[in-house]
Amino acid sequence: MTSPSLIIDNGSGVIKSGLSNNSQPTCVFQSFVGRMSSPNIQEETFIGEQAEKQKELLKLRYPIERGNIENWEDMEKIWSYIYSTINLESDQHPVLLSEPPLNPFSKREKMAEIFFETFKVPSLYLSLQQVLSLYSAGKTTGIVLDSGEGVTHAVPIFGGFAIPHAISKMDIAGKDVTKQLRILLRKAGYSFTSSYDNELVRILKENTCQLSDNLRQNQEKDLKKQFQPVNYQLPNSNEITIQHERFIAPEILFDPEMIDSDENGIHKLIKNSIDKSDLDLRNELYKNIVLSGGNTLIQGFGKRLLKELKEISPKNMKISISAPKNRKFSTWIGGSILVKLETYKKMLITNKDYKENGVKIINQKGL
Repeated sequence: MTSPSLIIDNGSGVIKSGLSNNSQPTCVFQSFVGRMSSPNIQEETFIGEQAEKQKELLKLRYPIERGNIENWEDMEKIWSYIYSTINLESDQHPVLLSEPPLNPFSKREKMAEIFFETFKVPSLYLSLQQVLSLYSAGKTTGIVLDSGEGVTHAVPIFGGFAIPHAISKMDIAGKDVTKQLRILLRKAGYSFTSSYDNELVRILKENTCQLSDNLRQNQEKDLKKQFQPVNYQLPNSNEITIQHERFIAPEILFDPEMIDSDENGIHKLIKNSIDKSDLDLRNELYKNIVLSGGNTLIQGFGKRLLKELKEISPKNMKISISAPKNRKFSTWIGGSILVKLETYKKMLITNKDYKENGVKIINQKGL
């Protein structure tokens, strides 16, 4: 009997991992590595639950920036943590590892090198995050709007394969909404300075931020009258009162000019990708828009996106947006679907393939 695959969704903000015979990921944690910030303490790294428990004392760093792995040493520590937490022998389980769109060949090769040479895995497959998200929605054709912690992508997919030339990317995502909320709260008199404080603002964002249908029609000075204040108790027991800030912060996703960015905004990102796709496919893509990633869980996101798309799309175009409740885990769930297909076994790169061909095999057989 074949051992179940280890599925790792390598997110900029959250790592989702677990064996493929589970219905959901069993090892989920913030994708940061924490280090003691005191110069008198010998450097020790903390990951996952250990880091969560004492993150107020730690300097936090994320090895994945804007979807791309930038710190390989810390990334390897995170992968090692997964194996020890789930209590797996790394040489016993195939690995399905998610990757961002247009991942450079050099980074794919580095991933393969670590998993085959350090973890001695029997086989490996790298799969596009958005293709897996589409699988989890029960589709093989559509466009996935994936907005996580570090990056936002619109990825058109036909028959289970992404259309590379039509992929659109925006470097505005969850971490930018957190940063904007932090700035607004400072203006309101609150002080957030450390990396731990940034985590507090992120938690506040995830629990209070909301997108309005008509914020652009309202002057900011009228927002205090329009939106009632909300009191929220942070994990450090401090209570904060947040009002119009929770509506203004996520607006940058649709109106990047608010932070002096020349990005287009999420709705235009989708339209640009559809416009780059074949004419015969466009109607199908508009009817099969799938949301993925934790940033799309902001209250009112789907409704606002539909409104904005209708304003810029061809007249009378039928637009349908699917917002799965489990979309925070949709990439991982899609992976658990893929590994059950017969084609998965054919796509796997084995340890033998790697030994015979070297790292280049990941960009030959693995694409």
